[in-house]
Amino acid sequence: MGYVSSAMYDSKLPGLLRRLRADWPRIELSLVQGDVQMLYEALLDLRLDIAIIRAPLASPPDALVVRPFVREKLCLALYQQHPLAGVGALNLASLRTDNWISLDDPQGTGLEQVFMDACRVAGFTPQVAQRINDVTSMISLVSAGVGVALVPLSARALRLDNVVYIDLQDRLAESELSMVYHRHIRSAVVRKVISLLNTAER
Repeated sequence: MGYVSSAMYDSKLPGLLRRLRADWPRIELSLVQGDVQMLYEALLDLRLDIAIIRAPLASPPDALVVRPFVREKLCLALYQQHPLAGVGALNLASLRTDNWISLDDPQGTGLEQVFMDACRVAGFTPQVAQRINDVTSMISLVSAGVGVALVPLSARALRLDNVVYIDLQDRLAESELSMVYHRHIRSAVVRKVISLLNTAER
């Protein structure tokens, strides 16, 4: 099973793994963390049975099934000395002149696309100072004063020095984690995961 690092911030994936191990105590479940591009290629090459990837996925092949896993709000990560760090909530447009830190996702994919779309709706094109491969590193760069970042709300679990998290006022600022697996090649683990998800959604 593959996953993007930010998938572990939310409680749903760790909870799913606990249930898998409780139901199948002898299961040999190999977990692989990676960025969107790596996980996507591993699925296509059949090196992974299933992956939790941040949507959207750019034109996934018909051989792959993409289904919602969890949807969450986004928030802003700001350097503690930022002039707006003490504000209760902000909209994206109030940071239009800031330097941004973004994920280096493939075009049209993942949190990078969500970020670009949200900025477009807010009426500006962000000045991206640094692109990075995972959310933890993004927040570390915020801590270093490199720029500001749009991150999943669950990333607030990462308590780094000099970082404050600010609620977003923008209505459309949400991100979705998707579960992706092969339409015709389903291992016992994939079938079990789907079954657990179906049970949880009832």
